[in-house]
Amino acid sequence: MDCEFDDLMNDKEIVSLSSQIARCYSAKRHCQYEVGLEISSFNKNLKERFEKAVSQYKLWKGLPFKENEKLSDIIDQTQKDKYVYLTADTNEVIEQLEPDTTYIIGGIVDKNRHKKLCVNKAKELGLKVGRLPIDKYIKMNGRQVLATSHVYEIACKWFENDKDWGKAFNEVLPPRKIKAHGTLAEPTEPATESSVEPEANQLA
Repeated sequence: MDCEFDDLMNDKEIVSLSSQIARCYSAKRHCQYEVGLEISSFNKNLKERFEKAVSQYKLWKGLPFKENEKLSDIIDQTQKDKYVYLTADTNEVIEQLEPDTTYIIGGIVDKNRHKKLCVNKAKELGLKVGRLPIDKYIKMNGRQVLATSHVYEIACKWFENDKDWGKAFNEVLPPRKIKAHGTLAEPTEPATESSVEPEANQLA
């Protein structure tokens, strides 16, 4: 999870992001599969919020908080094709989570004030972008922009539901976000099965 957007959020949004990270940790702990997650650029106001209100994060196992490492520091420059920055601002649809690929979640809460923030960051770093296949499986009220925690939770549920995006979306997204909740849209093409072992995937 790329949290290098601290300066673009107000106090309320920082609180919201910290809560979402906590939900991600809860999802990670309860997931039947090992879906890797780490937090980069964990500093400034976000770290201060954790120190004050979620100090037990230091005891969380399997979730590295990287205070001094930015996304650009973590990326293997020789294998940029192994990274995908997740963003709603692209037509590149991810049909399945691939092995040996790191999927980057933008750690920001901004009510869509900052347009194309994540896609521009990806371009700056020379990374591929992709979005989850929401419109192939469900119809959402409003823009197809997901909360930070929802993205990670959906990835976990994708594995738990035998790589079924429709079930994953319906289990994670609140009813108010979905039109005709509980009814899956027919996919325009069948989702392909993957022989990927889930522990080979990483969300940063």
